Amino acid sequence: MTLTRSVLACLCVLVLSPLPALAELAPARFDKDKTVSLPGVVKTFAMAAPHGSVLLVVTGADGKAVEWSLETAGPTQLQRSGWQAASLKSGDKITASIHPARDGGSGGELVSVTLADGQVLPAGQQVGVGR
Repeated sequence: MTLTRSVLACLCVLVLSPLPALAELAPARFDKDKTVSLPGVVKTFAMAAPHGSVLLVVTGADGKAVEWSLETAGPTQLQRSGWQAASLKSGDKITASIHPARDGGSGGELVSVTLADGQVLPAGQQVGVGR
């Protein structure tokens, strides 16, 4: 009986262990068929693994500020695209081009950033990744 339970437990571990990795392969959270331009002010920027992030404060047509959570590629892809840890600072005025979240929320995948001086930084999604 103990051998049967041990075998069953091992099978469960083998079957269930890849599930966290499959989360990255789940249907896309972002609508790659749409690109939206968001002018706003950077609240935070982090070059972190597995994905970087930008919190962008965007003022809507109604005058209300909305915080957008934007996902970038990882640090290596960002660096290959010309980014540095200091590329975006709190208070920077930028225009972000994004693929919006499919759920209609205030989130998206960053495609590129246009800085106040006109410089465009691609977000690294196309560099070295098979998307």
